[in-house]
Amino acid sequence: MGDPDGPDRSGGPARVAGRKGRLAAWVVPCVVAVQVLVPSFLLLSGADRPARFGWHMYSTVPTWPDVTAVHADGTASEFTRRSIRAGRGDVALDDALLDAACRGDRSIVEFHVRRAPDTTDVHRCAGR
Repeated sequence: MGDPDGPDRSGGPARVAGRKGRLAAWVVPCVVAVQVLVPSFLLLSGADRPARFGWHMYSTVPTWPDVTAVHADGTASEFTRRSIRAGRGDVALDDALLDAACRGDRSIVEFHVRRAPDTTDVHRCAGR
């Protein structure tokens, strides 16, 4: 029989704690590696962007095309994000935004939107 006052050689709590520590030493780095490597692979692989509300929803900024506002007197002026007081990078140029700009500045008759080097779309303001 063992000595009740002697050292505990049964492999009790100290031995279990050692196994848990070694397990945690392997599991934690593996989980962290998966958390870093999978999103990095998806981001860098050139695949389609993840769906809206995905893990990097705000990581890209939509490109702002070259937009020219044509006024009733025939003059043209550049239309930028500052023109609509949008300091946010995620504001996209669409028909609703151009319609709102038409309502905001009654002198504008149309917008020329150049999204590609050889493509220009014309957005006419309603009622003008």
